[in-house]
Amino acid sequence: MSEIVDKPDVKTFDLGEHLAGRGYPEQEVSIFLDETIGFAIAEADRKLQTLSGLGKTEEYDALEAKQQVLFDSLAERRLIVTVRGVPRKVKRDIYAKVQSEFPGKKDAFGREEFPIEASELTDQLLWTAHIVKVTSPDGTSVTPSPDEVQQLRDLAPMADLKSIQTGIEKVDNAGEGFEIASRSVDFLSKP
Repeated sequence: MSEIVDKPDVKTFDLGEHLAGRGYPEQEVSIFLDETIGFAIAEADRKLQTLSGLGKTEEYDALEAKQQVLFDSLAERRLIVTVRGVPRKVKRDIYAKVQSEFPGKKDAFGREEFPIEASELTDQLLWTAHIVKVTSPDGTSVTPSPDEVQQLRDLAPMADLKSIQTGIEKVDNAGEGFEIASRSVDFLSKP
């Protein structure tokens, strides 16, 4: 007679299933595409700082009211760019595509040269991968095409471009949260 042996219940999981269900963080970035109003707001702010030290209340109040009108006008033009983190594979594929189009060359000192066109293509492809939608002031949204992303990069004010780049960097660095969590949670003590 053979004896039935109970095998221990080993906990297993499907790594592929966990990776397939992985989510990526999103960040909404406000842009305004109006350098004239942005400049006027900055000028008013500089004058307000000067006036606040001089104590000129009437002039200060009038300028502050004018600046508020500019804020309101700018808010009516606000676009919201939603950026999302992307998998490492997407970035690796982008770098491979750029490298295939712009094979490495060495300068006279043996240093790798990276043409400006390669840098621009890299940025354009990364932005296209990260930008998931642009929402207009009336609430309509569009997923921008690569050509529209390039137009945005070519024509938007530098302040707006910096805001979008900062948003992309934030979603790219979302893993910092895991580093913080690992310092505060003892993962090894959990089964």
